Amino acid sequence: MDTKVVGVKTDLDATREDLKMARSEMGTLIARNHGRNRPDPPLGERDYIEFTIVGRNKPQKVGNVTV
Repeated sequence: MDTKVVGVKTDLDATREDLKMARSEMGTLIARNHGRNRPDPPLGERDYIEFTIVGRNKPQKVGNVTV
């Protein structure tokens, strides 16, 4: 029984280290729009667009994105 606990602790420690590495790698991959002309919107302010998906395999334009 004690060896199972040790095994789980070892796995948990390894997973924590993997997550730390992934977090640091993802931080360097975040895209930045340095050339934007407009300032950032106030914190919490977003543009919401409501839409209904008509059917499968029929791309439709929603805002400036095709879904």
